Amino acid sequence: MRPDTPAETVDHHAEAARLERTAGLYPEDAEALLLRAAAHLELAGDRPAASALYDRLLSAGALENPSLVRALKASNLWEYGHEAEARAIIEGIRTTSPRDPAPWMIIAEALESHDELEAAQETFTEGARLLLTDVPEPPYSTRALLLAATASAACWASPTTNGTS
Repeated sequence: MRPDTPAETVDHHAEAARLERTAGLYPEDAEALLLRAAAHLELAGDRPAASALYDRLLSAGALENPSLVRALKASNLWEYGHEAEARAIIEGIRTTSPRDPAPWMIIAEALESHDELEAAQETFTEGARLLLTDVPEPPYSTRALLLAATASAACWASPTTNGTS
């Protein structure tokens, strides 16, 4: 979204189209611009078009962060009823063990938003463990993941939330 446009008056389809045109003019920034365009399409409720944009990015290759694009695609797919495909992508991300916290956060939050709480907690923990092993001081970029993993684990330890009384 452009900074000069109030959120409540945005035509998300038009903004996505503008970002796609801009990506064509600036190929070095295409990944970031197309991810923003896909977000606008999701906000517009056009999840199939957002998914097509994620596919376009993934097929182009040479992405800065392909795991992030896959995570966003999985989250989007799950939101419009493609749970099996989303789960397959999530498992693929977990298998590739990305070294960036963003994909871990996105897939764990997707699981959590669909009441897959145990799987979400496992994903938060797996991502935090992977990114924090053999690190003397956690990098700033991993702190949100660490906090989420800690909060998720604390929630599961609470007798009022884990099904035991």
